[in-house]
Amino acid sequence: MALLSAIPVDGTIDGTESLLGQESNGTVKRFLLSDLQTFLSGVTSVGTTFTGSILPNADDSLDIGSNAAQWKDIYIDGVAYLDTVDIDAGAIDGTAIGANSESTGKFTTLQLTSGTNILSDLLPTDGTFDLGSSTREFQDLYIDGTAYLDAVDIDSGAIDGTPIGANSHSTGKFTTLEATGALTDGSGDVGTSGQVLSSTGSITNWITISSITGLIENNSVFVGQDPSSTTSTASNNVSVGVTALDAITTGDNNVAIGQGALTNATTSGSNVAVGDNSLQAVTTNTGLNTAVGSGSGQAVTTGNYNVLVGYQSGTSTTVGDENTAVGYRALKDNVDGSRNVAIGYESLTALDPASEVSTNNTALGYQSGLAVTTGTQNVIIGQNAGDAITTSSLNTIVGAGAASSDFTGYNGMTAVGMNAAALATTGGDFFGASSFTNLTSGSGNCGFGLNAGKNVQTGGQNSFFGTQAGQSNSGLTSDSGNTGLGYQALAALNGGDENTSIGAGSGGSLTSGNHSVLIGHDAGNVITTGSNSIIIGESADPSSATTDNEIVIGQGATGEGANKTVIGNSSTVGARVFGLRTPVTNITSNTSLGANDSGETFVFNDADGAIITLPDSGGGDLTGVYYTFIIGVTATSNAHKVVLTDTTNEKLYGQVLTVDTDTSDANASFAAQAGDSFSAISSNGTTTGIIGSKYTITNFGADKWYAEGTMHVTGSPATPFATS
Repeated sequence: MALLSAIPVDGTIDGTESLLGQESNGTVKRFLLSDLQTFLSGVTSVGTTFTGSILPNADDSLDIGSNAAQWKDIYIDGVAYLDTVDIDAGAIDGTAIGANSESTGKFTTLQLTSGTNILSDLLPTDGTFDLGSSTREFQDLYIDGTAYLDAVDIDSGAIDGTPIGANSHSTGKFTTLEATGALTDGSGDVGTSGQVLSSTGSITNWITISSITGLIENNSVFVGQDPSSTTSTASNNVSVGVTALDAITTGDNNVAIGQGALTNATTSGSNVAVGDNSLQAVTTNTGLNTAVGSGSGQAVTTGNYNVLVGYQSGTSTTVGDENTAVGYRALKDNVDGSRNVAIGYESLTALDPASEVSTNNTALGYQSGLAVTTGTQNVIIGQNAGDAITTSSLNTIVGAGAASSDFTGYNGMTAVGMNAAALATTGGDFFGASSFTNLTSGSGNCGFGLNAGKNVQTGGQNSFFGTQAGQSNSGLTSDSGNTGLGYQALAALNGGDENTSIGAGSGGSLTSGNHSVLIGHDAGNVITTGSNSIIIGESADPSSATTDNEIVIGQGATGEGANKTVIGNSSTVGARVFGLRTPVTNITSNTSLGANDSGETFVFNDADGAIITLPDSGGGDLTGVYYTFIIGVTATSNAHKVVLTDTTNEKLYGQVLTVDTDTSDANASFAAQAGDSFSAISSNGTTTGIIGSKYTITNFGADKWYAEGTMHVTGSPATPFATS
C-alpha cells in the first residue's frame, strides 16, 4: 500500500476524481467525486442549517434554482444586492408591481425616458417642493390650460404681445399698476409737480389743473364752465358739467351736476339738480327743488319745494309746488298740480289739472294711478292700483290691481286688497283680495273679506262681510240687495235678491232664492231656490231646499213645510211669551176665512146676523187650523152661522153644551156624530145660541172638523148643528 504522503498534491478538482470510503461493515470502496455531489443533492432535507456562507465556485457563474425548478420563497434579513431585477408581480413598500392600476411610490431618483407619458396629476405637498432649481432649470414649459402662480419673476419675453423687460411702450390691462419710477404720458413726458393726466380721447397727456374750464369763488366751485361774467355774490354753489349753473348771479346753495342742469338759474337758491337738463328752466323762483335724473323737473319755472327723482320725473311741471315724484316718468305730465306724491314707475304720470291747484294725490307702486288726469285727493297704493281712473276723486285704493277700471262720475270709492273691485265702474267700499273683483256696473255695494262678492257683476246694494261671503261659485251674477255676514255666507248666490244671511255658512247653498232671513251658523244652508223664509238658529233649516215661506226658529230645528212656523226643537220642554194676545176680529157681515186666520177669535157683533165660511179642507193641508167664535150681539134677524165650504163632503164632529138662561142655567148636551152629516153651526138668537156663547172649530184631517163649546140659550134648548 502506498503512503498518502507519497501521493502528489493537486488542488484542481473537476468532479472526475475518485475518493475512498468505508461501508458500515468495514468494506473499503472507491467512488467518484461527481457521485458524491449527486448523492448530497438528493439527501439535503427541509430545515438543513448552514453555519457558514453559501458561495458559488466563481463570481457570476452559478444560479439559485432554474427556469424549470424555482425556489418558492426567499427570506433575507439583510440587503439583497442585485445587479438587475425582473419582478412579475407583488409590491415594493406597498406599491403594486406589474399591476394594471396606478399606485404611488417614493424614489430618490426618478428617470423618465424620452416620450414618457404621465397619465394623472403630478402633485407635490402644497408649497413644499420646487420644479427644477436655480442651477438645474427645465428648458421650456408648455401648458395647455392656466398657470396659477402666486408670484412671477419674468426677465424677458412677452405677455399677449406686450414686451416684458423691454424699453419700448406697448398696451396692457391690469387691475393694479404700481410704478416705482416716473409714469410717462403718451408723449413720453413725466409731467411736473401739480399736473394731472387728461385724455383727449386719442392720447393721454399731463396738464395743469388751471387749464380745466372752471371757477372757484365765494365758497363755490364750478367745473366745466366759468360763470365769472355773471356771478355777483352767489356763494356756496357746486356745479359740474357744461352749461351747468352757468347763468347764476346771486343764488346760493345750489348743486348742479350734468350738462344744462340749472342752466338758467340766476337768483334761485337751495336747488339740487343732478342729470342733464334737470331743473334747466328754473330762474328766479324761491327754489328748494330737488331733481335727480335726466330731464327731471326740466320745465319747472316758478314751482318750489318739489322733489323729483327719476328719468323725466315731473318733466312737465312748471308752477306746481310741493310735489314728490320718485320713479321713471312719475308725475311726468303734471304742469300745475301741487302737493302730489307719486312713487313708482309711471306713477301718476298723466296727472294734469287744468289750472294751478292742489290736487293732493298720493300714489305708490308701479303705474299706480297711471291714468289719473284731474282727479284729486286720491290715495292709490299697489302695482297698477287705480291705473284706469281719470277724473274720480276722494278714492282710497290699496292693493295690486285694485279698482283698475275707470269709474268716472263716482267719487269716494274704497278698495283695499289685491284686485279688489278691479273692474268696477261705479262706487262702493271693498276690503279684501278679489272682493267684488268682477263687479262692473252695480252700485252701492260693500264687500269685506277675501273673495267677498267676487263674482257679482251687475248687482247693486249688496253687502258681503267675510271670506267668500256672496262669492258665487257658478259664474258671474246680477244679485242685488243682499246682505251676507260670515265666512261663506250666501257663498253660492246666483241671481237671488234681498236676502239677509248672518253666520258662517248661513245660506251657503242659496242660489236664486229671494227675500229670506237666515241667522246662525249654517242656518238655512240647504236652501237653494226657496224664498221668503225666516230661519234662525245654528243648523236650523226649512223642510226642503225649494220650500217657500217657512219660519223656523231653534238650534237644529227643521221646518214642517211651506207657510208653517216651527219654534224650538225636540229638546224644548217649555215656552213662554210675555204679552201674547189672541187677535180678535169683529164680524158684522158675511166673511170667508183662510188658513192664515188660524188661531184668531171672531166675534159676531151685528144683530142682523152674519155667515162665516171656513176654508176647504179637502186637500188635507189644513190640519191643525182652528178658529174660535163668540156671539157678542144676539141675532134678532137671520142667524149667526159658521158653514163649511164643501157641505157635501166636509163634516162636523163633536159636541156643545147648552146653558138655559131661563131656568137657572139648566144644561143640555148636543152632539154631531159620524152619521149626522152636519156641516154648519147656526145660532138663531134663542134656542140655539144667544150673546155669551163661545165655541171652537178645529180641522183634524181632510174634510174633518171638530167643534166644541158652550151655547147660552133661551126657551127650549135645541141642537145648533145644521147641514147648511
